[in-house]
Amino acid sequence: WLHCVFHWEDTQASLDALDKILNDSLGFGIWDELPDGKFNYSRGFRLQDGLSKLFFGGEFQNSTFLLSFPGSALQYLDIEKIRGLCEFVLKGWITRVDLCADFYNGEYSVAKAIKDYEDGRFNSIGRKPDHSYRGDLPGQYTGKGNTLYVGSRKSSKYTRIYEKGKQMGVRSGSLSDWVRVEVELKGSKPDAANRRVIPWDCLFRPGAYLAGTYKAFSFISETWIKVKAVAMKTAASLKKSVDFLQRVGGKVINAMRDTGMDDESIFERLSDPDGSFPACYDRDKFLSFKKDASLLRDWVKANLGNAHVPFIASAF
Repeated sequence: WLHCVFHWEDTQASLDALDKILNDSLGFGIWDELPDGKFNYSRGFRLQDGLSKLFFGGEFQNSTFLLSFPGSALQYLDIEKIRGLCEFVLKGWITRVDLCADFYNGEYSVAKAIKDYEDGRFNSIGRKPDHSYRGDLPGQYTGKGNTLYVGSRKSSKYTRIYEKGKQMGVRSGSLSDWVRVEVELKGSKPDAANRRVIPWDCLFRPGAYLAGTYKAFSFISETWIKVKAVAMKTAASLKKSVDFLQRVGGKVINAMRDTGMDDESIFERLSDPDGSFPACYDRDKFLSFKKDASLLRDWVKANLGNAHVPFIASAF
């Protein structure tokens, strides 16, 4: 997430002016009003990208507005344009930013994070921060994934280390080892009494800032941060769907074969006549990350067999 707060006048004319600024800066403006506000603001609007939101209004908000960009929006937006809009045009400041790194091959794990915590590598001013754990107990395995939380929601730094692959429903295979590290940083207005200013530079060098949050993360570099997770998320969702289809439809397919239907007829009978894709597969966004195609090809080869690789490759 990225939250930017800025001062703006709460009038219709000012809202129209802001809409034009958003369009000029990002290429999209305000779409429609939400039923409720959020983050202690009384009103909320969805922006035309369908993901980002604008909030304002409320007794104690001191004529401020909040622009909220979720990670799902940031991975497709121009960060330079966002910074130019928020820092220079709107004169805003960051009140929240989430930094994350993904590890696909066991480079870091929840077990290692727990050991790092015990060894004091998450310490702040010589003390261990609050922590909590959700997941399997020793000797237990549910396949749902484990999560270590460090810090608290109310603190300026809140961290989560969790098994992302298992969270997405992949309980076996290489994708089940996918671990994500997330650090949520909270900032304040630059002239606040107890100011915690988050520099805009963190949007361009997130690895350096993530590595600096704890000794435990000092090994993280920009290389980890620049890995796009879109292909991996798509692959994990597809695997979950394929596993479900095999579990539910596998026996039906066997019965259809037993009645004399050939595989081509079965395929035609079971395929969607409109050629549409499942909700888990956002093809347009996925194809924009062509350089990540090898991640999906490797997964397809490992989970579906070589015969399916040419089809995946042809899409790129």
